[in-house]
Amino acid sequence: HKPTVISNALQFGGLIVIVASFILVDANNRTTLYTMWPVFGTALLLWSTTYYKGLVAKFLSNRLFVYLGKISYSLYLWHWPVISMADQVYFDIPLPVIILLVLLLAIGSYHLIESPCRKRNKPFVGIAIGFTVALALTVFMMNRTSSYDVSMFSEDKISYDQYDVSPYLPRRNKLSGTVVPDCTTVNTLRIQQNGLIKNYGKEGQKPDIVVLGDSHALMWASLIDDISRELKISVAFFPVSGVPPFFKIPPVNQVSAHGLLLGSFHVEILNRIEQWKPIVIISMRWSHCMETTTYDLLDLLHTLGCSVVLIEDPPELYFEHSNTMQHLAFRGKYPVDGSVQYLEQRRNRLNLTNKTFNVLLSKYDNCSSVLVKDLFLKEGKVWVLDGRKVLYHDGDHLNNDGILKVKERMKCKIDEVIKKSNNQ
Repeated sequence: HKPTVISNALQFGGLIVIVASFILVDANNRTTLYTMWPVFGTALLLWSTTYYKGLVAKFLSNRLFVYLGKISYSLYLWHWPVISMADQVYFDIPLPVIILLVLLLAIGSYHLIESPCRKRNKPFVGIAIGFTVALALTVFMMNRTSSYDVSMFSEDKISYDQYDVSPYLPRRNKLSGTVVPDCTTVNTLRIQQNGLIKNYGKEGQKPDIVVLGDSHALMWASLIDDISRELKISVAFFPVSGVPPFFKIPPVNQVSAHGLLLGSFHVEILNRIEQWKPIVIISMRWSHCMETTTYDLLDLLHTLGCSVVLIEDPPELYFEHSNTMQHLAFRGKYPVDGSVQYLEQRRNRLNLTNKTFNVLLSKYDNCSSVLVKDLFLKEGKVWVLDGRKVLYHDGDHLNNDGILKVKERMKCKIDEVIKKSNNQ
């Protein structure tokens, strides 16, 4: 009886660990050892059911679960394309409908493709034909030009590349209606020359503000530049597209996706911060930020007595990387003078985005914030059109018209922190 009791206990333990993983593993720890919990639970369940078929083993031996196991690979293949299409295009499909669609596709592909291929002696011809057709369709979809008429909208202007200090600028998607300034003469020595400095104060004045971040910091850069001009202060820009603002101290030698040597880049940032002791403005896609990665830099800024301003993300739209103007035309949402229009925000992003952001504000007394979401949200939907002006460039970045909606709030915060810093 003892082996049976132990087996049942281990089986229940493994099942509980697997279920608990849905709570224990989230966006803040998905690349840490926390991801070992479901692996451990599964291994425990498999090992404990090898010799002793306990209650959990009998429950999981039910025909329904066995069948789900058979089609599990088809479920795995189909679930992500369906979810992605639902988020990108058919945003309002209820979750039960998505689950049902994935199940139907998985059942169909299992019985019509997977199972027959296993039974045939030479399935390679069918596989080769299927692969060739899929490859041809992929190449066709990648190279086709599907541009909608957006002449009824105002221009979609962005200024990201003007403030990116990387010598290896990423290629921006210049879709119809989008205006990107020509940056072919970007100074490739910006990093070695203290970042991109805009001095609107006294000649030779050290920067009052340092801006750090990824493409979200680049999104706000032109607005911060305009505000600095109006307040007659000096600002240094250090944002790089695709590179988070937080890093280990001492810096580790790594290479970014665009070929930037991050070790020397981060050392340069640290040297300037220690030399200038500026106000540091940080912006990034907070839903992609792990709290533990922020401590080294924020601890240093706290020790140096630097005020830190964290800028909240705008609400994310459901289609993420697609161009907003093109997507509005695709949806048939055209501008009406004097009216505002809204789109659905991305599912389950609001709490995820705010989690790390709010923790940092409560943890560090030198941190304050510029809140953004409330300016664009109304009854769970996101403000995207103001008359003819589109406010978003893509699903998670505002364009130049969009950032102007935050100007008053941003200027008040910068002015407040500057005056507080001068009085200390």
